[in-house]
Amino acid sequence: MDEAPGPFRIYRWTPGPTDEINSATLISEVPANGEKPEGLCRSTAAVRRALFLVYDHPRDGRVSGGIYTADWAPFP
Repeated sequence: MDEAPGPFRIYRWTPGPTDEINSATLISEVPANGEKPEGLCRSTAAVRRALFLVYDHPRDGRVSGGIYTADWAPFP
């Protein structure tokens, strides 16, 4: 299986009256650092809204015991 080399981009898309993409806004770019984003979760619990990013094969040090250190990206 081929691996996706990255970088990876997260876009926000608000659908319009057609099925075509009317406009997409770049929210974040995840660098090509050997990890591949697998999931994201929008958070509004903090003062600033954000997306938490998790990876399918996290790098060393990201998981310690039962704690997973996710990345976050500001969410407009």
